[in-house]
Amino acid sequence: MFPLKSTLLSFLLTTSPAEGVNVKQLTDQSSGHMIGGMMDISLIQASHRRKVQAVDEIQTDASPCPGNPFLWKIIEDESGKHVGFGVGTLHFPTDLALTDDAYGSIIHAVEDSCGIYGELDLMDGMVAQELADCVGDLNVEAAKIADIQDEDLRLSYENVSREFAVLAAGAGADAESIDIIHQQLLQLSLYSILSFITFSNTPEYEEYFLQKLFGMPPSSLDQTLLSLGRPNGGVEEVSTQCEILAALIFPPEELNEAELRLALNQTFSGILNMYKCGDIDTFTIAQEMNFEQSMAGSEFMISLLDTRNEQMAAGIDEILKVSDDRVLFAFGASHWTVGEKSLDVLLKGYGYSLEYVPNYAKDDAEDLSNEECEVVFNSIDGVFDLIGVSNSTASTPVLSGDSESPSASPVSSPSKSTASPISSSDNTASPVSGGSSLNVFKASIAPVLCAFGSMYLY
Repeated sequence: MFPLKSTLLSFLLTTSPAEGVNVKQLTDQSSGHMIGGMMDISLIQASHRRKVQAVDEIQTDASPCPGNPFLWKIIEDESGKHVGFGVGTLHFPTDLALTDDAYGSIIHAVEDSCGIYGELDLMDGMVAQELADCVGDLNVEAAKIADIQDEDLRLSYENVSREFAVLAAGAGADAESIDIIHQQLLQLSLYSILSFITFSNTPEYEEYFLQKLFGMPPSSLDQTLLSLGRPNGGVEEVSTQCEILAALIFPPEELNEAELRLALNQTFSGILNMYKCGDIDTFTIAQEMNFEQSMAGSEFMISLLDTRNEQMAAGIDEILKVSDDRVLFAFGASHWTVGEKSLDVLLKGYGYSLEYVPNYAKDDAEDLSNEECEVVFNSIDGVFDLIGVSNSTASTPVLSGDSESPSASPVSSPSKSTASPISSSDNTASPVSGGSSLNVFKASIAPVLCAFGSMYLY
């Protein structure tokens, strides 16, 4: 059976670096118009905006939103010592996921920490390549649009993928260039196409969607935090998340057309707004309901959450035991509070407790310097290295208030940093001009699939 239920996509946003969306039913007729042998991109974009503006299926609670971060102190029970932080992330760009105040609190926790660990070390190029290889292998046997038996439904998917091709080709592209990209999209797994659909149907994500199509998706909150790690790392193996992705990418014989129709209407708007609202209790209740509706107790859901939480809790304990300074752990928000094997529960077995922090002020932080964390900034790789580990020429941009280095905090507000605050600022993608080759477009999609493969709230 097709394993992607409407509630599951939103749940995935809080367990791994992936995303979700709410979209109106797509029509069976293409919204593109041929003018002088060229597709009018402005009409496509206008049609896209009309569709997403009408989408409002998931509502957050009407109560006021505190706008607080998903931030906890990790306390060692025996000594009462504050040994680290836990940050529950949403695998979306920082400015979409957090209020300015919530982001400020998290950055102060970053300044009060040395090492930062995520699910995967997303700053490691080898990790990204391994995940890309995994996705490529899975795509070979996965169901494609052509495998949809219902003609009208298949046409709906073909038309929306055509719209994506028009956007990717860029304004002024000729029909032949659009066709090349469209054919490449048709070779992607349906799961990959669904990820594009869900993002395109999320109004909040509209300004980033083109970047995602062009293979240069904006940095997520997780990546932003990892780029500030002194040093950074991950607690999971790529194989763990690859196994989960393998369970989601279904073969042709498992297609469920009723589910595929529902999937056309997916959106990440509801979970995005709920996360940004910062009401952890409401968020936890909603996610536990999603868990119950999304094959709770199945082998897949156990692997997605419980098994990974057990590995994460063990990893946290192992790292804290050998760390002299505070360490920050940034995992999908659902890992921390959802279920009977949440990190909140499991860490108690290792002698740690989580203490919720609705606001962490600058005065609360020790403001550790790079020297105290024993790191230097690797200007080639754009990450902090332990002193003596890297042979690259190093400089020391500071996270903390070190007067001998540049600005005290490389990130000031979420609205000013949607990409890694350490990487170069010229990473905004520009539309692919007409004549883009299949190979270029295929390569550009790889990071998108990697991001979706790692999944958003988990």
